[in-house]
Amino acid sequence: MHYRQLITLSILLLSLSLFASCSSNSTGPSEEEQEEEPLELPTASFSVDGDTFTDGEVQFNNSSTDADSYTWEFGDGTTGNESNPTKTYSEYGEVTVTLTAENADGEDSITKTITIEPKKMFIKTLSVSAMPFTNDSGQAWDATSGPDVFVNFINDSGEGYSMGEAYSDIKKSDLPIGWEYEGAGLELSRIDFDTNFIFQIGDEDVSEHDLIENVPTDFFTITDKWLDETPESVSLTTGESTIELTLGWE
Repeated sequence: MHYRQLITLSILLLSLSLFASCSSNSTGPSEEEQEEEPLELPTASFSVDGDTFTDGEVQFNNSSTDADSYTWEFGDGTTGNESNPTKTYSEYGEVTVTLTAENADGEDSITKTITIEPKKMFIKTLSVSAMPFTNDSGQAWDATSGPDVFVNFINDSGEGYSMGEAYSDIKKSDLPIGWEYEGAGLELSRIDFDTNFIFQIGDEDVSEHDLIENVPTDFFTITDKWLDETPESVSLTTGESTIELTLGWE
């Protein structure tokens, strides 16, 4: 009786061992199989919005995918780690901006060049180097003397700036005549950049101001004429008249 019980117990223990082994093999993957799958590699992407001029607030919109950290290089020596940063530039010109998007498995970078425009223009000096001394009928502007020359810079509503006091009794041999402005110069802000302007050369008489010539003939805007290149000196010519300017930008 004791021998039979021993055999029965051995068989039972063997069965339990086999069952446990099968159960262990069927509960799921091994530790190696349970390792996490690799992440998708990041794709860096961004766009630019906001006020892209000096002292304006430039908005960087981050559209990167599969990333959890970001590094920005703003092109002026500064960096940042925000997802969607804002940035103010103190100088105008082109800047190269790089965004690096990262996760635990890798990184991706994208670089764009953006243009920061100036928010101010200054007319530092103005000179008249050529102008007609007779009208369309061949008559002199003043019967007994040369014209008293002044220059206006006006918009299409007739408002604007007198560029300085008139030069009296000007002869052709007196040219060029010019005006220099104190400080940084005559300041025009961004709100003026899309305004239609024109220069007028005139003869200042006692009773009336005779218009000698518009320079240029058509109205123009600072945006269309100068903003892309931000020149330091320009020359405007129409008909027989030429006006030359030196400009400053901030």
